[in-house]
Amino acid sequence: MSNRATPRFEMDIDGDFRLSLSAIHTAGTTATAPVLEDLLTVAAAVARADRVSRRGFNWCREFDLRIALQQPARWTPESLHRLTSALQWLTGDSWSISITQSTMPRRAAQIDWLCEPLSPVVTFSGGVDSFAAAATTLVQGTCILSCTETSSRTTTVASACLAHLRGAKLVSVPLQLAIGDHAEPSYRTRTFVFFVAAAVTAAVNGSGRVVIGENGQGCLGPSVVRRYNEHPHRGAHPHLGCYVEDLFRIVSGSTIKFEFPFLWRTKSDVVAELERAGHALGLAATNSCSRPPSRQGRPGAPPHCGICAGCLLRRVAFEDRVPEAEDAYTWRLLDASTIEDAAPDFPTHRSDVELAREAVALLEQLATTRQLPSFSSVERIVLREVSDALGIANEVAQQHLMALLDRHSAEWNSFLERRAPSSWIRVAAGRSQ
Repeated sequence: MSNRATPRFEMDIDGDFRLSLSAIHTAGTTATAPVLEDLLTVAAAVARADRVSRRGFNWCREFDLRIALQQPARWTPESLHRLTSALQWLTGDSWSISITQSTMPRRAAQIDWLCEPLSPVVTFSGGVDSFAAAATTLVQGTCILSCTETSSRTTTVASACLAHLRGAKLVSVPLQLAIGDHAEPSYRTRTFVFFVAAAVTAAVNGSGRVVIGENGQGCLGPSVVRRYNEHPHRGAHPHLGCYVEDLFRIVSGSTIKFEFPFLWRTKSDVVAELERAGHALGLAATNSCSRPPSRQGRPGAPPHCGICAGCLLRRVAFEDRVPEAEDAYTWRLLDASTIEDAAPDFPTHRSDVELAREAVALLEQLATTRQLPSFSSVERIVLREVSDALGIANEVAQQHLMALLDRHSAEWNSFLERRAPSSWIRVAAGRSQ
């Protein structure tokens, strides 16, 4: 096959991952346990296919999946069309999915679902925004934190955050794809897994409410900033919430509603609000890094690398608001003249330098995107998707989006201006003196 051809992958999936579930007892919902387990199985199956299938020269791949489920009759042509449309929109790939009867025995109960009846569900990653969403939701009463990652790092962060979130309960869905090394790093189905797991939790406890704790830079920024030949990175986008709502309605009869309380706020806006409410210590317990020490290959390193996009946005938001230990970041010296000098206690590899430059470039491009000739065409697509998802007028969405981009630009500019004129971060942003 030519390296420029579209890669095609055909897979039969029946228990090729470990999905640990207890018997799910519904509360005021028409969904039954098997159908909810099937929805989680579908999310796991597409995530597995996504991760093991390497992209070629072109971004797009073609998938032909046959997924074995307990109740295949529920998966009508309408539901499969909605599923494949969501995946194509999210990943930029072509998806064909058929459902067969599973030959595997029903999975044994391995966890307890401690679902507070009617409590809203917050997707929980241990990051700043999910903590903020939980803290603000708790003002109304109790809430459930839905988590699909079970690493020791996630467990440690969750425990630290829960100490500052009285009334919150953590429901973990241990989902292990068991695929060894991940051939494809882009993993665009990650948020689909998060959304489905949270929606299942909301169906179980009868609330039907899922709160997505993601700021506007995270929800919409990746859609605005287009990189190389990549499909737009939509992530925690409100349009994905609409797709999952429809899927649950068609397949299980459950009514699920996704909420995005921080959609038009920057991370700095969210942090400032939480800091004023007295949550500085809780915010400091969160983790924003996409490359913890285990992924860096540096055991004993600080919890944050300090140079990925998540860390840099955290540093912008926390500056002068949330105190952090001096050793919170591996690359801690923002005013150093080189990235190597920014981490005096640890070696710096070429991949680290590339990561830092790419992260700075992303935040810089988001700050200057309105000046680009291509912005008007990107803006039209983003506004159409957002206005459709939220049910608001295009003009209203435009006002919110422009204000969001202006605030990001002002915050990023201020952050860079406080750095040394010849610092590595200003050099990477093209703003050195």
